[in-house]
Amino acid sequence: MTTPEHVLVVFCHPLEDSFGAALLEQYTAGLRESGRTYEVADLYRENFNPVFPAGDYIQFDGGEMPQHIRQEQARVERADAIAIISPLWWLGFPAMLKGWFDRVWSCGWAYEFANDPDGSLLPLRPYRILFTTGGSAGSFARNGYAEALDSLIRVGVLGWCGVSESSLVLLHDTGIDTSTTDAHLDFVRAVGAGPIVDRAPTPDPRRITILNSPVRARNIPDAPTMAAL
Repeated sequence: MTTPEHVLVVFCHPLEDSFGAALLEQYTAGLRESGRTYEVADLYRENFNPVFPAGDYIQFDGGEMPQHIRQEQARVERADAIAIISPLWWLGFPAMLKGWFDRVWSCGWAYEFANDPDGSLLPLRPYRILFTTGGSAGSFARNGYAEALDSLIRVGVLGWCGVSESSLVLLHDTGIDTSTTDAHLDFVRAVGAGPIVDRAPTPDPRRITILNSPVRARNIPDAPTMAAL
């Protein structure tokens, strides 16, 4: 896979001095080391409105989305790859990030309005999601959380987003253990400097879970894979 030149980094955290902000700093430092350019969509600092209003339903009648949504879509269109840095709250996206997907990935732009559409309308690009979580790798494994997130987010959400391949990284024990937290910063910087999606095993599975198995095809019954997601 050729190295993407321009990365859209979507950052979601309400606190400017959060550990997530430190991860963003390290990840973008890694991107600079790799020679890539990047753009940061800082959803809280930019006051993105995640609430889906009645006016957004115009998309289902073929109408044009508001200008600020089209500007977000233009960011996606400019990107050769997309990275997302966010906490994992209640085993899912924070409301701000969920609303970004709700509003930006609109019908007619990201997907067709159909009972069983073929998939995304967008060109293929790699995605990486970096989630911080206080939960341990062991607790996620015991309860099947990692597999559920893989199906719901990588297959279910990103499957509509023009994905060539993707990786979902769970940074465990965030805020619980200082040495682990420090190690996450080093890891994320190395991730930024490396391939957008790396299928190599995590260096320490007790601290980090990486989900990046091939995604199932959406439009072919029982097909084992879809173009290298």
